[in-house]
Amino acid sequence: INAEYMGMGLELSKEDSKKLSILVDDGNGMITKETFTTLVVELWQRQDKLKEIQRSFRVLDRDGSGFITSKQLMAVCKELDEPVKIQELDDIINELVGDTQISEDDFVKLMMKSSLFGF
Repeated sequence: INAEYMGMGLELSKEDSKKLSILVDDGNGMITKETFTTLVVELWQRQDKLKEIQRSFRVLDRDGSGFITSKQLMAVCKELDEPVKIQELDDIINELVGDTQISEDDFVKLMMKSSLFGF
């Protein structure tokens, strides 16, 4: 399955490939065209959402450091005219990721858990 997906520009991990093979195999090692098409569409949609999350991260990571800090979030809040204290943002970040800043990986995981991007 993985070769077919890669040929269409989709990224599929070995783990996902194994899971998909188990899910769609009808017992003879083959999948139907309809099943394959459905899986391709779902993967494209998922990758589009992932790219959207990554773009959102880059908007918030204003200095390009690879991390979102409370100061960067404070600047966004000011632009949105949302009053918030820096300590509140520090506390929120610490509660979410157990750190003083949010990495891109952590941001992606948080957004995928949320309902904001439809995962």
